[in-house]
Amino acid sequence: MKTFHLAANQTSFPTPRRLLSAAALVLCAATLAGCSKDEAPKESKPGQALASVNGEEITVLQLNEELQRLGVGAQQQQVAGKQVLQALIDRELLEGEAAKEKLDRDPKVMQAIERARSLIIAQAYMQKRIGEPVRPTPAEVEDYFNKNPQFFSNRKQFAMNELIIAARDLTPEVRAAADSAKSLEEVAVFL
Repeated sequence: MKTFHLAANQTSFPTPRRLLSAAALVLCAATLAGCSKDEAPKESKPGQALASVNGEEITVLQLNEELQRLGVGAQQQQVAGKQVLQALIDRELLEGEAAKEKLDRDPKVMQAIERARSLIIAQAYMQKRIGEPVRPTPAEVEDYFNKNPQFFSNRKQFAMNELIIAARDLTPEVRAAADSAKSLEEVAVFL
């Protein structure tokens, strides 16, 4: 009598959990193999490389820019710097893998890159134009006053005071005192 196992004849496919574990393992191995880090980023020069990933350097300048973009305070930069550097390394590794698979040539990706580029350029222009207000000269201020007399000549200023009284406290006597008073202070004294 023959016996055989069904499991031996079946082909098994990796589960999504196994695929994620394998991807994480490959990413960790690539991080260790493709990177060399300098442990003292504070003592480095602004353009000095902190890490090299697939031939691309990650510099102190890039790290500082990312820290500034994230709004990391000066007290937290030492701790956050290591995490942000690791995120930059991971991003560079993922970008390298995407380039190997030619994802940078995918029409949707190319369109998204162009849209982001256009947005960045437009924002930079707006920041340049709006971000630095120009102070008018005294002559320009005087000219504006002269060209717009409706705002500056014959203008009236009003000073307003207010006295708040609860509806239950507004008796006929208080109303009569308010009507006959010449100022708000007289009403306040009456109350």
